[in-house]
Amino acid sequence: MANPYSSVTVFDADESSKTVPADNLAFQDFSQNLHSDPGARQPPQGSVRGNVYDPDAELQQRIAGSQSWFSIDAYSPYFDVETKTVLERCWRTMYPKDDYVEVVLAGQPDLYGPFWLPTTLIFILFFASSLSGALTSYLHSQSYDYDFSKLSLAVGLVYVYALALPACIWAAMRYWAGVEGRTIPEIINLYGYSVTVFIPVALLSIPPFPFLRSIMALGAFGLSLGFLVRNLYPVLAAAPAKTARILLIAVVGLHAIFSLILYFGYLSIGGSFENVIDTPVPAEDVGSVPSPPS
Repeated sequence: MANPYSSVTVFDADESSKTVPADNLAFQDFSQNLHSDPGARQPPQGSVRGNVYDPDAELQQRIAGSQSWFSIDAYSPYFDVETKTVLERCWRTMYPKDDYVEVVLAGQPDLYGPFWLPTTLIFILFFASSLSGALTSYLHSQSYDYDFSKLSLAVGLVYVYALALPACIWAAMRYWAGVEGRTIPEIINLYGYSVTVFIPVALLSIPPFPFLRSIMALGAFGLSLGFLVRNLYPVLAAAPAKTARILLIAVVGLHAIFSLILYFGYLSIGGSFENVIDTPVPAEDVGSVPSPPS
């Protein structure tokens, strides 16, 4: 059976060469026609990449933004700070003249200082209180046992006050007082750097001078509280909600509680030289004076 779709085509090479002029076989440039023709094919609209498997940039940014709080890379810029900058920020807390957030931080808050300073304060508190207690026990000729539970208490107290409390303050400012001018890192910087003054005060509280300890603790409380109020009051005073100033009262009250715990738990540990000097000598240790012969 013959295939109905089969066909045979015969070309005559001689005749085809006669019908096509030789000039038409030259190479021609059609690019001008493509650009001049308004109906020419336009390139596809949208983003064109060399690799079609590359993810969309906008989608990639959304994914990165949703996972920023759970990524270590999101926090690394906050620890990229020079030691000179951290020391300057520590010093500026003791001289709160300018707006700390706008002038000192200048839009570049860090987390190195707010973590390093509370950690240093924790060990300084334990070291100073232990050394002061050991010195007082030595002056009274008594033995001294180190209380490591004070170290655990210092860890919980200082970290909660310097790291956890600022997050709560920010949440109250944002969702209760309606303040949007401060971020969480900026509030953490205020609280983290505010404990700077307690570090030298703890070291100077080692000698057993109760009056000097009280004066230094009171000065540290006033200086750190003034620093916090100086930077939080203008923001809270301009809040839409008039009840936002109640939050400032909470800031003052919590700072007072924190300072009192530091003083009675660590800074006032140990007695005084007056107690050692005024300690009466036991009667059995006093030698009897022989009576003169009659």
